[in-house]
Amino acid sequence: MSTQHILLDLDDTLIHCNRHFTWTREKFLNRMMELFKDYPLDRKLVDATQQQIDVAGVEQKGLGKNRFPESLVQTYRLMCAKYGKQPSKQEEKELFELGHSVYDFAVELYPHALSTLEKLIERGHELYLYTGGDRQIQTQKVINAGLEAIFPEERRFIFEHKNTLMLKKIMQKHRFDPNRTWMVGNSARNDIRPALELGLHAIHIPDAYGWEYDRVELDIPAKGHFHVLKSIKEVPDVIEQSIREGRLREPVRNIWIDADGCPRGVIRITREYAEKLNIPCWTVSNFHHELAGDTHIVVDDASQSADLAILNRCQAGDLVITQDIGLAAMVLGKQCRALGICGQEYRPEEIALLLELREQSAKFRRAGGRTKGPRKRTSADDAAFAAGLKRILEI
Repeated sequence: MSTQHILLDLDDTLIHCNRHFTWTREKFLNRMMELFKDYPLDRKLVDATQQQIDVAGVEQKGLGKNRFPESLVQTYRLMCAKYGKQPSKQEEKELFELGHSVYDFAVELYPHALSTLEKLIERGHELYLYTGGDRQIQTQKVINAGLEAIFPEERRFIFEHKNTLMLKKIMQKHRFDPNRTWMVGNSARNDIRPALELGLHAIHIPDAYGWEYDRVELDIPAKGHFHVLKSIKEVPDVIEQSIREGRLREPVRNIWIDADGCPRGVIRITREYAEKLNIPCWTVSNFHHELAGDTHIVVDDASQSADLAILNRCQAGDLVITQDIGLAAMVLGKQCRALGICGQEYRPEEIALLLELREQSAKFRRAGGRTKGPRKRTSADDAAFAAGLKRILEI
Protein backbone atom coordinates (compact mmCIF):
# COMPACT_ATOMS: atom_id res chain seq x y z
CA MET A 1 0.00 0.00 0.00
CA SER A 2 1.37 3.43 -0.98
CA THR A 3 2.05 5.71 2.01
CA GLN A 4 -0.19 8.78 2.01
CA HIS A 5 0.17 12.08 3.86
CA ILE A 6 -3.17 12.65 5.61
CA LEU A 7 -4.02 16.07 7.05
CA LEU A 8 -6.91 15.90 9.50
CA ASP A 9 -8.96 18.75 10.90
CA LEU A 10 -9.56 18.70 14.67
CA ASP A 11 -12.82 20.50 15.53
CA ASP A 12 -15.89 18.59 14.34
CA THR A 13 -13.78 16.08 12.47
CA LEU A 14 -12.09 14.37 15.40
CA ILE A 15 -13.72 16.11 18.39
CA HIS A 16 -17.04 17.84 19.01
CA CYS A 17 -16.97 21.63 18.78
CA ASN A 18 -19.78 23.32 16.81
CA ARG A 19 -22.46 21.99 19.12
CA HIS A 20 -20.74 23.77 22.03
CA PHE A 21 -20.98 27.05 20.13
CA THR A 22 -24.63 26.30 19.29
CA TRP A 23 -25.45 25.67 22.94
CA THR A 24 -23.56 28.81 24.05
CA ARG A 25 -25.31 30.93 21.44
CA GLU A 26 -28.65 29.66 22.74
CA LYS A 27 -27.66 30.74 26.26
CA PHE A 28 -26.67 34.13 24.85
CA LEU A 29 -30.04 34.58 23.12
CA ASN A 30 -31.90 33.62 26.31
CA ARG A 31 -29.83 36.05 28.35
CA MET A 32 -30.40 38.84 25.82
CA MET A 33 -34.15 38.35 26.10
CA GLU A 34 -33.81 38.70 29.88
CA LEU A 35 -31.60 41.81 29.67
CA PHE A 36 -34.02 43.43 27.20
CA LYS A 37 -37.24 42.29 28.91
CA ASP A 38 -38.51 45.89 28.94
CA TYR A 39 -37.82 46.35 25.21
CA PRO A 40 -39.43 44.81 22.10
CA LEU A 41 -36.30 42.81 21.29
CA ASP A 42 -36.52 40.62 18.18
CA ARG A 43 -34.78 37.31 19.02
CA LYS A 44 -34.33 36.42 15.34
CA LEU A 45 -32.68 39.76 14.69
CA VAL A 46 -30.27 39.20 17.56
CA ASP A 47 -29.46 35.73 16.22
CA ALA A 48 -28.85 36.94 12.67
CA THR A 49 -26.80 39.94 13.82
CA GLN A 50 -24.52 37.85 16.01
CA GLN A 51 -23.90 35.34 13.21
CA GLN A 52 -23.12 38.12 10.75
CA ILE A 53 -20.64 39.75 13.15
CA ASP A 54 -19.07 36.38 13.97
CA VAL A 55 -18.54 35.46 10.32
CA ALA A 56 -17.13 38.91 9.53
CA GLY A 57 -14.79 38.52 12.50
CA VAL A 58 -13.31 35.34 11.00
CA GLU A 59 -12.47 37.18 7.80
CA GLN A 60 -10.86 40.06 9.71
CA LYS A 61 -9.26 38.39 12.74
CA GLY A 62 -9.18 34.68 11.98
CA LEU A 63 -10.15 31.95 14.43
CA GLY A 64 -8.64 33.51 17.57
CA LYS A 65 -10.11 32.85 21.00
CA ASN A 66 -11.68 36.31 21.46
CA ARG A 67 -13.56 36.45 18.15
CA PHE A 68 -16.71 34.68 19.35
CA PRO A 69 -16.96 36.40 22.78
CA GLU A 70 -16.46 39.79 21.12
CA SER A 71 -19.26 39.04 18.65
CA LEU A 72 -21.66 38.64 21.59
CA VAL A 73 -20.63 41.95 23.10
CA GLN A 74 -20.83 43.77 19.75
CA THR A 75 -24.32 42.37 19.18
CA TYR A 76 -25.36 43.55 22.64
CA ARG A 77 -24.09 47.08 21.90
CA LEU A 78 -25.92 47.22 18.57
CA MET A 79 -29.17 46.12 20.20
CA CYS A 80 -28.70 48.75 22.93
CA ALA A 81 -28.31 51.41 20.25
CA LYS A 82 -31.29 50.15 18.29
CA TYR A 83 -33.71 49.91 21.23
CA GLY A 84 -32.43 52.84 23.29
CA LYS A 85 -31.06 50.83 26.20
CA GLN A 86 -28.12 52.20 28.19
CA PRO A 87 -25.15 49.78 27.79
CA SER A 88 -23.81 48.27 30.99
CA LYS A 89 -20.14 47.40 31.48
CA GLN A 90 -21.17 44.65 33.86
CA GLU A 91 -23.52 43.12 31.32
CA GLU A 92 -20.84 43.34 28.62
CA LYS A 93 -18.38 41.58 30.93
CA GLU A 94 -20.97 38.88 31.65
CA LEU A 95 -21.59 38.26 27.94
CA PHE A 96 -17.88 38.22 27.13
CA GLU A 97 -17.33 35.58 29.83
CA LEU A 98 -20.30 33.63 28.51
CA GLY A 99 -18.61 33.60 25.11
CA HIS A 100 -15.37 32.32 26.61
CA SER A 101 -17.24 29.53 28.40
CA VAL A 102 -17.47 27.74 25.04
CA TYR A 103 -13.89 26.62 25.65
CA ASP A 104 -14.77 25.08 29.02
CA PHE A 105 -16.67 22.07 27.66
CA ALA A 106 -15.03 18.70 28.15
CA VAL A 107 -13.25 17.42 25.04
CA GLU A 108 -15.17 14.54 23.47
CA LEU A 109 -13.93 12.48 20.54
CA TYR A 110 -16.29 11.66 17.71
CA PRO A 111 -17.35 8.00 17.56
CA HIS A 112 -14.74 5.89 15.72
CA ALA A 113 -12.24 8.80 15.58
CA LEU A 114 -9.49 7.08 17.58
CA SER A 115 -9.91 3.68 15.95
CA THR A 116 -9.82 5.33 12.52
CA LEU A 117 -6.55 7.10 13.29
CA GLU A 118 -5.05 3.84 14.58
CA LYS A 119 -6.16 1.98 11.45
CA LEU A 120 -4.61 4.61 9.19
CA ILE A 121 -1.31 4.34 11.08
CA GLU A 122 -1.44 0.53 10.88
CA ARG A 123 -1.77 0.82 7.11
CA GLY A 124 1.43 2.83 6.93
CA HIS A 125 0.08 6.33 6.40
CA GLU A 126 1.55 9.51 7.92
CA LEU A 127 -0.94 11.59 9.92
CA TYR A 128 -0.83 15.34 10.54
CA LEU A 129 -3.20 17.67 12.38
CA TYR A 130 -4.23 20.85 10.58
CA THR A 131 -6.53 22.97 12.72
CA GLY A 132 -7.63 26.57 13.10
CA GLY A 133 -7.77 28.51 16.36
CA ASP A 134 -5.73 29.70 19.30
CA ARG A 135 -2.54 27.63 19.61
CA GLN A 136 -2.80 27.15 23.39
CA ILE A 137 -6.48 26.17 23.29
CA GLN A 138 -6.08 23.79 20.34
CA THR A 139 -2.98 22.20 21.86
CA GLN A 140 -4.82 21.58 25.13
CA LYS A 141 -7.66 19.96 23.19
CA VAL A 142 -5.19 17.56 21.58
CA ILE A 143 -3.81 16.63 25.00
CA ASN A 144 -7.24 16.27 26.63
CA ALA A 145 -8.45 14.11 23.75
CA GLY A 146 -5.53 11.73 24.23
CA LEU A 147 -4.15 12.44 20.75
CA GLU A 148 -0.73 13.82 21.74
CA ALA A 149 1.09 10.61 20.80
CA ILE A 150 -0.59 10.42 17.40
CA PHE A 151 -0.01 14.11 16.70
CA PRO A 152 3.28 15.15 18.36
CA GLU A 153 4.15 18.84 18.19
CA GLU A 154 6.03 18.59 14.89
CA ARG A 155 2.93 17.11 13.27
CA ARG A 156 0.53 19.80 14.47
CA PHE A 157 -0.22 22.74 12.20
CA ILE A 158 -2.24 25.34 14.14
CA PHE A 159 -3.13 28.69 12.60
CA GLU A 160 -5.65 31.42 13.43
CA HIS A 161 -6.24 31.83 9.70
CA LYS A 162 -7.02 28.56 7.93
CA ASN A 163 -7.20 29.00 4.16
CA THR A 164 -5.60 28.13 0.85
CA LEU A 165 -2.48 30.22 1.54
CA MET A 166 -1.79 28.47 4.84
CA LEU A 167 -2.34 25.04 3.35
CA LYS A 168 -0.02 25.89 0.47
CA LYS A 169 2.70 26.93 2.94
CA ILE A 170 2.37 23.57 4.72
CA MET A 171 2.63 21.71 1.42
CA GLN A 172 5.73 23.65 0.38
CA LYS A 173 7.51 23.54 3.74
CA HIS A 174 7.07 19.79 4.17
CA ARG A 175 7.36 19.00 0.46
CA PHE A 176 4.14 17.02 0.38
CA ASP A 177 3.26 15.53 -3.00
CA PRO A 178 -0.34 16.56 -3.87
CA ASN A 179 -0.83 13.16 -5.51
CA ARG A 180 -0.23 11.47 -2.15
CA THR A 181 -1.77 14.08 0.18
CA TRP A 182 -5.30 14.07 1.60
CA MET A 183 -7.29 16.70 3.50
CA VAL A 184 -9.98 15.26 5.77
CA GLY A 185 -12.35 17.72 7.42
CA ASN A 186 -15.88 18.96 8.06
CA SER A 187 -15.45 22.54 6.82
CA ALA A 188 -16.28 23.14 3.17
CA ARG A 189 -14.65 26.58 3.38
CA ASN A 190 -11.56 25.96 5.52
CA ASP A 191 -10.73 22.33 4.77
CA ILE A 192 -12.12 21.09 1.47
CA ARG A 193 -12.17 24.08 -0.86
CA PRO A 194 -8.47 24.95 -0.25
CA ALA A 195 -7.54 21.30 -0.79
CA LEU A 196 -9.40 21.19 -4.10
CA GLU A 197 -7.83 24.49 -5.18
CA LEU A 198 -4.36 23.02 -4.57
CA GLY A 199 -5.10 19.73 -6.31
CA LEU A 200 -5.07 17.54 -3.18
CA HIS A 201 -7.31 14.57 -2.53
CA ALA A 202 -10.16 15.58 -0.21
CA ILE A 203 -12.67 13.89 2.07
CA HIS A 204 -15.56 16.01 3.31
CA ILE A 205 -17.42 14.84 6.44
CA PRO A 206 -20.15 17.46 7.12
CA ASP A 207 -21.21 17.77 10.77
CA ALA A 208 -24.77 18.01 12.07
CA TYR A 209 -24.18 21.40 13.76
CA GLY A 210 -22.91 23.08 10.59
CA TRP A 211 -21.64 26.64 11.02
CA GLU A 212 -22.99 29.42 8.77
CA TYR A 213 -19.41 30.38 7.88
CA ASP A 214 -18.90 26.98 6.25
CA ARG A 215 -21.67 27.44 3.67
CA VAL A 216 -19.72 27.61 0.41
CA GLU A 217 -20.20 25.82 -2.88
CA LEU A 218 -17.61 23.15 -3.61
CA ASP A 219 -17.56 23.91 -7.33
CA ILE A 220 -13.79 23.67 -7.67
CA PRO A 221 -12.69 21.03 -10.22
CA ALA A 222 -11.37 17.95 -8.40
CA LYS A 223 -7.96 17.03 -9.79
CA GLY A 224 -7.61 14.18 -7.31
CA HIS A 225 -10.06 11.99 -5.44
CA PHE A 226 -12.95 13.78 -3.75
CA HIS A 227 -15.37 12.00 -1.41
CA VAL A 228 -18.25 13.07 0.82
CA LEU A 229 -18.76 10.69 3.76
CA LYS A 230 -21.14 10.37 6.69
CA SER A 231 -18.64 9.04 9.20
CA ILE A 232 -14.91 9.20 9.78
CA LYS A 233 -14.81 5.41 10.14
CA GLU A 234 -15.21 5.15 6.35
CA VAL A 235 -11.99 7.06 5.68
CA PRO A 236 -9.40 4.22 5.75
CA ASP A 237 -11.27 2.01 3.31
CA VAL A 238 -12.11 4.93 0.99
CA ILE A 239 -8.44 5.92 0.82
CA GLU A 240 -7.39 2.32 0.22
CA GLN A 241 -9.98 1.92 -2.51
CA SER A 242 -8.93 5.20 -4.13
CA ILE A 243 -5.27 4.14 -4.22
CA ARG A 244 -6.02 0.98 -6.14
CA GLU A 245 -9.01 2.35 -8.04
CA GLY A 246 -9.37 1.35 -11.65
CA ARG A 247 -7.28 -1.80 -11.51
CA LEU A 248 -10.21 -4.09 -10.62
CA ARG A 249 -12.95 -2.53 -12.79
CA GLU A 250 -14.36 -3.76 -16.08
CA PRO A 251 -13.82 -1.45 -19.09
CA VAL A 252 -16.56 1.09 -19.80
CA ARG A 253 -19.00 -0.29 -22.40
CA ASN A 254 -20.99 2.80 -23.40
CA ILE A 255 -20.91 6.49 -22.51
CA TRP A 256 -24.10 8.52 -22.05
CA ILE A 257 -23.97 12.32 -21.81
CA ASP A 258 -26.82 14.25 -20.18
CA ALA A 259 -26.49 17.06 -22.73
CA ASP A 260 -29.22 19.36 -21.37
CA GLY A 261 -27.12 22.32 -20.26
CA CYS A 262 -23.90 20.32 -20.50
CA PRO A 263 -20.82 22.45 -21.30
CA ARG A 264 -19.69 22.00 -24.91
CA GLY A 265 -16.15 21.36 -23.72
CA VAL A 266 -17.32 18.30 -21.78
CA ILE A 267 -19.09 16.91 -24.85
CA ARG A 268 -16.09 17.55 -27.09
CA ILE A 269 -13.58 15.96 -24.69
CA THR A 270 -15.79 12.92 -24.09
CA ARG A 271 -16.34 12.33 -27.80
CA GLU A 272 -12.61 12.59 -28.48
CA TYR A 273 -11.69 10.01 -25.84
CA ALA A 274 -14.59 7.73 -26.80
CA GLU A 275 -13.50 7.75 -30.44
CA LYS A 276 -9.90 7.07 -29.45
CA LEU A 277 -10.93 4.01 -27.41
CA ASN A 278 -13.72 2.92 -29.75
CA ILE A 279 -16.39 3.28 -27.04
CA PRO A 280 -19.95 4.12 -28.21
CA CYS A 281 -20.81 7.63 -26.97
CA TRP A 282 -24.39 8.93 -26.90
CA THR A 283 -25.66 12.42 -26.17
CA VAL A 284 -29.24 12.97 -24.99
CA SER A 285 -31.03 16.33 -24.81
CA ASN A 286 -34.33 18.03 -25.59
CA PHE A 287 -34.81 19.75 -28.93
CA HIS A 288 -33.63 23.08 -27.48
CA HIS A 289 -30.09 21.66 -27.18
CA GLU A 290 -29.91 19.54 -30.31
CA LEU A 291 -26.42 18.45 -31.30
CA ALA A 292 -25.00 17.22 -34.57
CA GLY A 293 -24.12 13.55 -34.99
CA ASP A 294 -25.63 10.12 -35.52
CA THR A 295 -25.32 9.26 -31.84
CA HIS A 296 -27.48 12.12 -30.56
CA ILE A 297 -30.93 11.34 -29.14
CA VAL A 298 -33.55 14.10 -29.07
CA VAL A 299 -36.37 14.07 -26.49
CA ASP A 300 -39.21 16.47 -25.72
CA ASP A 301 -38.74 19.38 -23.33
CA ALA A 302 -40.80 17.91 -20.51
CA SER A 303 -39.07 17.85 -17.12
CA GLN A 304 -36.74 14.86 -16.67
CA SER A 305 -37.22 13.61 -20.27
CA ALA A 306 -33.47 13.41 -20.95
CA ASP A 307 -32.85 11.77 -17.57
CA LEU A 308 -35.49 9.10 -18.22
CA ALA A 309 -34.17 8.45 -21.71
CA ILE A 310 -30.69 7.80 -20.32
CA LEU A 311 -32.00 5.76 -17.41
CA ASN A 312 -34.01 3.49 -19.72
CA ARG A 313 -31.07 2.89 -22.07
CA CYS A 314 -27.98 2.63 -19.88
CA GLN A 315 -26.70 -0.79 -18.79
CA ALA A 316 -24.40 -2.07 -16.06
CA GLY A 317 -20.84 -1.09 -16.90
CA ASP A 318 -21.83 2.08 -18.76
CA LEU A 319 -20.62 5.57 -17.85
CA VAL A 320 -23.10 8.43 -17.46
CA ILE A 321 -21.85 12.03 -17.51
CA THR A 322 -24.20 14.46 -15.76
CA GLN A 323 -24.35 17.40 -13.38
CA ASP A 324 -27.66 16.10 -11.98
CA ILE A 325 -27.08 14.31 -8.66
CA GLY A 326 -30.54 12.74 -8.89
CA LEU A 327 -29.76 11.10 -12.23
CA ALA A 328 -26.36 10.02 -10.91
CA ALA A 329 -28.06 8.27 -7.99
CA MET A 330 -30.45 6.40 -10.28
CA VAL A 331 -27.80 5.15 -12.71
CA LEU A 332 -25.56 4.04 -9.85
CA GLY A 333 -28.49 1.83 -8.86
CA LYS A 334 -28.17 0.16 -12.28
CA GLN A 335 -24.47 -0.59 -11.66
CA CYS A 336 -23.32 2.21 -13.98
CA ARG A 337 -20.62 4.74 -13.13
CA ALA A 338 -21.39 8.46 -13.00
CA LEU A 339 -19.07 11.42 -13.59
CA GLY A 340 -19.72 15.12 -12.94
CA ILE A 341 -18.84 17.89 -15.35
CA CYS A 342 -15.85 18.95 -13.23
CA GLY A 343 -14.36 15.45 -13.19
CA GLN A 344 -15.73 14.26 -9.83
CA GLU A 345 -16.95 10.67 -9.80
CA TYR A 346 -20.20 10.02 -7.94
CA ARG A 347 -19.89 6.94 -5.72
CA PRO A 348 -22.55 4.63 -4.24
CA GLU A 349 -21.27 5.06 -0.68
CA GLU A 350 -21.64 8.85 -0.75
CA ILE A 351 -24.53 9.58 -3.11
CA ALA A 352 -27.18 9.51 -0.36
CA LEU A 353 -25.33 12.20 1.55
CA LEU A 354 -24.94 14.33 -1.59
CA LEU A 355 -28.70 14.12 -2.14
CA GLU A 356 -29.26 15.11 1.48
CA LEU A 357 -26.93 18.10 1.17
CA ARG A 358 -28.69 19.17 -2.03
CA GLU A 359 -32.04 19.06 -0.23
CA GLN A 360 -30.65 21.06 2.70
CA SER A 361 -29.42 23.75 0.28
CA ALA A 362 -32.83 23.82 -1.40
CA LYS A 363 -34.56 24.24 1.98
CA PHE A 364 -32.11 27.00 2.87
CA ARG A 365 -32.98 28.87 -0.34
CA ARG A 366 -36.72 28.31 0.10
CA ALA A 367 -36.41 29.85 3.56
CA GLY A 368 -34.96 33.00 2.03
CA GLY A 369 -31.27 32.14 2.31
CA ARG A 370 -28.87 32.98 -0.46
CA THR A 371 -26.24 30.72 -1.95
CA LYS A 372 -23.75 31.59 -4.65
CA GLY A 373 -24.68 30.58 -8.16
CA PRO A 374 -22.34 28.51 -10.30
CA ARG A 375 -19.21 30.40 -11.29
CA LYS A 376 -18.19 30.91 -14.91
CA ARG A 377 -16.66 27.80 -16.38
CA THR A 378 -12.97 27.99 -17.29
CA SER A 379 -10.40 25.94 -19.18
CA ALA A 380 -9.27 24.58 -15.80
CA ASP A 381 -12.71 22.99 -15.37
CA ASP A 382 -12.38 21.26 -18.73
CA ALA A 383 -8.89 20.07 -17.79
CA ALA A 384 -10.18 18.67 -14.49
CA PHE A 385 -13.03 16.93 -16.30
CA ALA A 386 -10.59 15.41 -18.77
CA ALA A 387 -8.43 14.15 -15.90
CA GLY A 388 -11.44 12.55 -14.20
CA LEU A 389 -12.59 10.94 -17.43
CA LYS A 390 -9.10 9.57 -18.11
CA ARG A 391 -9.02 8.00 -14.64
CA ILE A 392 -12.23 6.13 -15.33
CA LEU A 393 -11.24 5.10 -18.86
CA GLU A 394 -7.74 4.21 -17.62
CA ILE A 395 -5.98 6.23 -20.29
